[in-house]
Amino acid sequence: MPPKPSYFIVGCRPLNFREKSAWAQPVADQGEDIASITHACIAIADNDDFDDCNILEYDEDGWHERKKVGLTSEFNWHKLGDTLSGMSPYPYKYVIDNLIGNEEWTGKKYSKFNHNCHDFVEFVLYVLGFNGGKWEKGFKYCYAF
Repeated sequence: MPPKPSYFIVGCRPLNFREKSAWAQPVADQGEDIASITHACIAIADNDDFDDCNILEYDEDGWHERKKVGLTSEFNWHKLGDTLSGMSPYPYKYVIDNLIGNEEWTGKKYSKFNHNCHDFVEFVLYVLGFNGGKWEKGFKYCYAF
């Protein structure tokens, strides 16, 4: 029997106070406005209603998952429309198996500008077999084209 597919959607939110404090000087040095920077994550579910989906995130503590939390209101799940959402032939366990023990996604590897939550979402999309567009990370927006 083939593995059960999974459903995914990418969300973003403004940085919280703790994150803004950590990002303020590096962002100013880059000439960017701290208010426009987003944190990205990806929700993965066994069905397309996302009621008990898992959320995967990456920050200076490494990758982590929030199990069976649903689409929390802290993220804007519709900012990207349907651009970064869909169905994957790969189950959630396949994604987790690709993350466990993967040294690329430890907190030590985190970099605000070169290896961050947007890169992590891009990696998870790759693992899911996503090929519906190009993920673009940016200081101001989380968007795709």
